[in-house]
Amino acid sequence: MLTFSERLRRRMSEWWGMPGGWRNAASWRRPLHRLVERHQLRHRTWPLSRWHCCDHWQRSLLNKWNSREFAAMHGVAVPRLYWHGRRIADLPIDSLPENFVLRSAWSTQKRGTQVFAGGLELLDQRAFTRAELPVALRRKYGQRSRFPILAEEFMTTADGRHGQGLEYRFYCMRDKVALIQQVQHCGRSARWSHYFPDWQPIADRVSIAKEPLGILDRPEGLDEMLAIARRLGAACGTFMRVDLYDTASGRYFGEFSSAPNWGRLFTPWADRYLGGVWQEVCPESI
Repeated sequence: MLTFSERLRRRMSEWWGMPGGWRNAASWRRPLHRLVERHQLRHRTWPLSRWHCCDHWQRSLLNKWNSREFAAMHGVAVPRLYWHGRRIADLPIDSLPENFVLRSAWSTQKRGTQVFAGGLELLDQRAFTRAELPVALRRKYGQRSRFPILAEEFMTTADGRHGQGLEYRFYCMRDKVALIQQVQHCGRSARWSHYFPDWQPIADRVSIAKEPLGILDRPEGLDEMLAIARRLGAACGTFMRVDLYDTASGRYFGEFSSAPNWGRLFTPWADRYLGGVWQEVCPESI
């Protein structure tokens, strides 16, 4: 049986040609389709047959525009979208609310994300005026970014604050939730803890990437979040991590992750457990 990390590394090779790039044979399989797929923005009104464009169609869900649309077409709430585009000059900076989020459609580990609340960028703890922000964005992306930028609603915490709160990440093998990762963000760092779907703490460490958060109370919206995660996991048809937010306004979709931590830093226990669930539920899937 393949471990979870081994499956993720196989996925990265088959989906993304990693490692090796063009030295990896997988990079030469339908390269034009992969290029179109990477830049194509899909829509919630499309029939599923258009989403299922190839054997590895799920990789298109890593585009944050596409993931929003996919979640919405499956009846899951997504943050309000204020604007999207590539030209920094078109960003309607003066009409954005006091609290908002900017995300690049393609980015990992929050490298392309900025969270603004009351004039402060929370991830880097830096103050911005409305005039300074476009200058900073042009410095980062140029006049025109390679991929669309999304300006979205900044969802509140469960107690109604505009601040960094808890995030819930569901490791789904189709419609089976193997475990839940509860994440407490602080700037660009985080701590986390792990639970089984019934909110029983997992005694063994799952990953050595972050410091443990400790055991917290079961969230009030857990049952609804589990239902959402199972619905989206079933729609994906393979392993996918489904990230959700439990807010004062309800449960909202965050994003998908197809290869958490690039398949690194999982403990031997987690590798065996998650690899076993993958083998049990969807052994043939990449």
